[in-house]
Amino acid sequence: MAPTVAARNLKVWVVSLDGKATGNEDQLIAACRKRPNLKFARFDESDAAAISAFAYGVAPLLGYLQDAVPVSRLQSFSKQVLAEHVFGAFKVLSSRAKLLKKYATVFDSDAAWQEVECLLQAAFGGTEMAPPPLADGAQLPALAPQLVPWWTHRWIVPEGTAGYSALSFQARHFLSEGKNKVFVFYGALGLLLVSVVYLGHGPSELPEQFWRRRDREHSEEEGLFARGRAGTSPTIPG
Repeated sequence: MAPTVAARNLKVWVVSLDGKATGNEDQLIAACRKRPNLKFARFDESDAAAISAFAYGVAPLLGYLQDAVPVSRLQSFSKQVLAEHVFGAFKVLSSRAKLLKKYATVFDSDAAWQEVECLLQAAFGGTEMAPPPLADGAQLPALAPQLVPWWTHRWIVPEGTAGYSALSFQARHFLSEGKNKVFVFYGALGLLLVSVVYLGHGPSELPEQFWRRRDREHSEEEGLFARGRAGTSPTIPG
Protein backbone atom coordinates (compact mmCIF):
# COMPACT_ATOMS: atom_id res chain seq x y z
CA MET A 1 0.00 0.00 0.00
CA ALA A 2 1.44 3.36 -0.99
CA PRO A 3 2.12 5.63 2.00
CA THR A 4 -0.40 8.21 0.78
CA VAL A 5 -3.15 5.58 0.58
CA ALA A 6 -2.21 4.25 4.00
CA ALA A 7 -2.24 7.82 5.33
CA ARG A 8 -5.79 8.32 4.10
CA ASN A 9 -6.86 5.07 5.75
CA LEU A 10 -5.12 6.10 8.95
CA LYS A 11 -7.02 9.38 8.94
CA VAL A 12 -10.29 7.48 8.56
CA TRP A 13 -9.25 5.24 11.45
CA VAL A 14 -8.48 8.16 13.78
CA VAL A 15 -11.75 9.89 12.87
CA SER A 16 -13.56 6.70 13.90
CA LEU A 17 -12.10 7.29 17.37
CA ASP A 18 -13.53 10.83 17.44
CA GLY A 19 -10.06 12.15 16.67
CA LYS A 20 -8.61 14.47 14.09
CA ALA A 21 -5.67 13.88 11.75
CA THR A 22 -2.52 15.72 12.77
CA GLY A 23 -0.91 16.01 9.33
CA ASN A 24 2.16 13.86 9.97
CA GLU A 25 0.59 10.54 8.96
CA ASP A 26 3.10 9.80 6.18
CA GLN A 27 6.05 10.25 8.55
CA LEU A 28 4.32 8.15 11.20
CA ILE A 29 3.72 5.33 8.72
CA ALA A 30 7.34 5.43 7.57
CA ALA A 31 8.56 5.15 11.17
CA CYS A 32 6.16 2.34 12.07
CA ARG A 33 7.11 0.37 8.96
CA LYS A 34 10.84 0.82 9.41
CA ARG A 35 11.07 -0.09 13.09
CA PRO A 36 9.32 -3.49 13.05
CA ASN A 37 11.42 -4.48 10.01
CA LEU A 38 14.68 -4.11 11.91
CA LYS A 39 16.64 -7.31 12.58
CA PHE A 40 16.24 -7.89 16.29
CA ALA A 41 18.43 -10.21 18.31
CA ARG A 42 16.94 -13.68 19.05
CA PHE A 43 13.73 -12.65 17.30
CA ASP A 44 12.98 -16.18 16.02
CA GLU A 45 14.13 -17.86 19.21
CA SER A 46 12.29 -15.95 21.92
CA ASP A 47 8.69 -14.77 22.27
CA ALA A 48 9.93 -12.09 24.65
CA ALA A 49 12.18 -10.66 21.92
CA ALA A 50 9.28 -10.55 19.46
CA ILE A 51 7.00 -8.91 22.04
CA SER A 52 9.57 -6.23 22.86
CA ALA A 53 10.26 -5.65 19.16
CA PHE A 54 6.58 -5.18 18.35
CA ALA A 55 6.00 -2.77 21.23
CA TYR A 56 9.06 -0.78 20.16
CA GLY A 57 7.85 -0.75 16.56
CA VAL A 58 4.43 0.69 17.32
CA ALA A 59 5.58 3.15 20.00
CA PRO A 60 5.08 6.21 17.73
CA LEU A 61 1.39 5.35 17.48
CA LEU A 62 0.96 6.12 21.17
CA GLY A 63 2.09 9.71 20.77
CA TYR A 64 -0.06 10.02 17.67
CA LEU A 65 -3.12 8.89 19.61
CA GLN A 66 -2.45 11.48 22.29
CA ASP A 67 -2.14 14.21 19.68
CA ALA A 68 -5.12 13.16 17.58
CA VAL A 69 -7.77 11.81 19.99
CA PRO A 70 -9.53 13.88 22.69
CA VAL A 71 -8.35 13.25 26.24
CA SER A 72 -11.89 12.37 27.35
CA ARG A 73 -11.96 9.53 24.82
CA LEU A 74 -8.48 8.32 25.72
CA GLN A 75 -9.42 8.14 29.38
CA SER A 76 -12.17 5.69 28.51
CA PHE A 77 -9.65 3.20 27.09
CA SER A 78 -8.69 0.18 29.16
CA LYS A 79 -5.27 -1.27 28.44
CA GLN A 80 -6.98 -3.95 26.35
CA VAL A 81 -8.85 -1.38 24.28
CA LEU A 82 -5.71 0.73 23.88
CA ALA A 83 -3.77 -2.25 22.56
CA GLU A 84 -6.60 -3.16 20.19
CA HIS A 85 -6.66 0.37 18.76
CA VAL A 86 -2.89 0.33 18.31
CA PHE A 87 -3.19 -3.02 16.56
CA GLY A 88 -5.94 -1.62 14.34
CA ALA A 89 -3.68 1.24 13.28
CA PHE A 90 -0.81 -1.20 12.76
CA LYS A 91 -2.94 -3.25 10.38
CA VAL A 92 -3.78 -0.10 8.41
CA LEU A 93 -0.22 1.03 7.98
CA SER A 94 1.36 -2.41 7.52
CA SER A 95 -0.85 -3.57 4.66
CA ARG A 96 1.30 -5.33 2.03
CA ALA A 97 4.36 -4.76 4.17
CA LYS A 98 4.49 -8.41 5.42
CA LEU A 99 4.64 -7.19 9.00
CA LEU A 100 1.52 -9.01 10.15
CA LYS A 101 3.07 -12.33 9.17
CA LYS A 102 6.37 -11.46 10.85
CA TYR A 103 4.68 -10.85 14.20
CA ALA A 104 2.07 -13.62 13.96
CA THR A 105 3.51 -15.35 17.04
CA VAL A 106 2.73 -12.26 19.09
CA PHE A 107 -0.79 -11.83 17.76
CA ASP A 108 -1.73 -15.51 18.02
CA SER A 109 -0.68 -15.96 21.65
CA ASP A 110 -2.93 -14.69 24.43
CA ALA A 111 -0.04 -14.59 26.90
CA ALA A 112 2.18 -12.68 24.51
CA TRP A 113 -0.57 -10.18 23.71
CA GLN A 114 -1.20 -9.55 27.41
CA GLU A 115 2.46 -8.60 27.75
CA VAL A 116 2.09 -6.23 24.80
CA GLU A 117 -0.91 -4.64 26.52
CA CYS A 118 1.13 -4.00 29.66
CA LEU A 119 4.08 -2.56 27.73
CA LEU A 120 1.86 -0.21 25.74
CA GLN A 121 -0.05 0.90 28.82
CA ALA A 122 3.20 1.75 30.61
CA ALA A 123 4.63 3.58 27.61
CA PHE A 124 1.37 5.47 27.12
CA GLY A 125 1.61 6.67 30.71
CA GLY A 126 5.06 8.14 30.08
CA THR A 127 7.36 5.26 31.01
CA GLU A 128 10.29 5.14 28.61
CA MET A 129 10.35 1.89 26.68
CA ALA A 130 13.68 0.04 26.72
CA PRO A 131 14.84 -0.52 23.13
CA PRO A 132 15.31 -4.20 22.28
CA PRO A 133 18.79 -5.31 21.14
CA LEU A 134 19.50 -5.72 17.46
CA ALA A 135 21.13 -8.73 15.85
CA ASP A 136 24.92 -8.76 15.33
CA GLY A 137 25.35 -6.09 17.99
CA ALA A 138 24.11 -3.32 15.71
CA GLN A 139 23.16 -0.05 17.40
CA LEU A 140 19.50 0.76 17.72
CA PRO A 141 18.19 4.05 16.37
CA ALA A 142 16.77 6.59 18.79
CA LEU A 143 13.31 5.87 20.17
CA ALA A 144 11.99 9.03 18.55
CA PRO A 145 11.07 8.60 14.87
CA GLN A 146 13.06 10.65 12.40
CA LEU A 147 10.32 12.87 11.07
CA VAL A 148 11.19 14.26 7.67
CA PRO A 149 10.71 18.05 7.33
CA TRP A 150 8.04 19.11 4.86
CA TRP A 151 10.48 21.02 2.68
CA THR A 152 12.52 17.88 1.88
CA HIS A 153 9.81 16.15 -0.16
CA ARG A 154 10.40 15.55 -3.85
CA TRP A 155 7.71 17.90 -5.11
CA ILE A 156 8.92 20.78 -2.89
CA VAL A 157 12.63 20.67 -3.80
CA PRO A 158 12.14 21.07 -7.59
CA GLU A 159 9.62 23.85 -7.04
CA GLY A 160 12.19 25.76 -4.99
CA THR A 161 14.93 25.06 -7.53
CA ALA A 162 12.74 26.15 -10.43
CA GLY A 163 11.79 29.34 -8.57
CA TYR A 164 15.45 30.12 -7.92
CA SER A 165 16.13 29.45 -11.61
CA ALA A 166 13.48 32.01 -12.62
CA LEU A 167 14.92 34.63 -10.25
CA SER A 168 18.41 33.98 -11.57
CA PHE A 169 17.20 34.37 -15.13
CA GLN A 170 15.62 37.73 -14.32
CA ALA A 171 18.85 38.86 -12.67
CA ARG A 172 20.53 39.07 -16.09
CA HIS A 173 18.73 42.39 -16.65
CA PHE A 174 20.88 43.94 -13.93
CA LEU A 175 24.14 42.91 -15.58
CA SER A 176 25.92 45.11 -18.03
CA GLU A 177 28.41 42.75 -19.69
CA GLY A 178 27.08 40.29 -22.25
CA LYS A 179 29.40 37.52 -21.04
CA ASN A 180 27.92 37.64 -17.55
CA LYS A 181 24.43 37.53 -18.99
CA VAL A 182 25.33 34.35 -20.86
CA PHE A 183 26.66 32.75 -17.69
CA VAL A 184 23.48 33.63 -15.81
CA PHE A 185 21.31 32.34 -18.66
CA TYR A 186 23.00 28.95 -18.77
CA GLY A 187 23.11 28.74 -14.99
CA ALA A 188 19.35 29.36 -14.77
CA LEU A 189 18.73 26.84 -17.55
CA GLY A 190 20.84 24.27 -15.73
CA LEU A 191 18.86 24.77 -12.51
CA LEU A 192 15.61 24.36 -14.41
CA LEU A 193 16.82 21.10 -15.96
CA VAL A 194 17.95 19.85 -12.53
CA SER A 195 14.51 20.56 -11.08
CA VAL A 196 12.80 18.63 -13.90
CA VAL A 197 15.12 15.64 -13.53
CA TYR A 198 14.76 15.67 -9.73
CA LEU A 199 10.98 15.74 -9.97
CA GLY A 200 10.98 12.68 -12.19
CA HIS A 201 13.82 10.64 -10.76
CA GLY A 202 14.86 12.13 -7.41
CA PRO A 203 14.37 10.47 -4.02
CA SER A 204 11.07 10.89 -2.23
CA GLU A 205 12.87 12.96 0.45
CA LEU A 206 16.24 14.65 0.61
CA PRO A 207 18.91 12.48 2.27
CA GLU A 208 19.18 13.05 6.01
CA GLN A 209 22.59 14.73 5.86
CA PHE A 210 21.05 17.68 3.98
CA TRP A 211 18.52 18.59 6.65
CA ARG A 212 19.34 16.97 10.00
CA ARG A 213 21.38 19.85 11.44
CA ARG A 214 19.01 22.52 10.17
CA ASP A 215 16.04 20.71 11.68
CA ARG A 216 17.64 20.09 15.07
CA GLU A 217 14.95 21.97 16.96
CA HIS A 218 12.29 19.86 15.30
CA SER A 219 14.12 16.63 16.16
CA GLU A 220 14.25 17.59 19.84
CA GLU A 221 10.49 17.36 19.91
CA GLU A 222 10.35 13.88 18.41
CA GLY A 223 10.65 12.16 21.79
CA LEU A 224 7.24 13.54 22.68
CA PHE A 225 5.87 12.10 19.48
CA ALA A 226 7.28 8.63 20.16
CA ARG A 227 6.74 8.13 23.86
CA GLY A 228 3.82 10.39 24.67
CA ARG A 229 3.86 13.46 26.80
CA ALA A 230 5.07 12.43 30.20
CA GLY A 231 3.15 14.17 32.93
CA THR A 232 0.17 15.01 30.72
CA SER A 233 -0.74 11.48 29.61
CA PRO A 234 -4.30 10.44 30.38
CA THR A 235 -4.61 7.57 32.85
CA ILE A 236 -5.44 4.23 31.24
CA PRO A 237 -7.35 1.90 33.58
CA GLY A 238 -5.77 -1.49 34.17
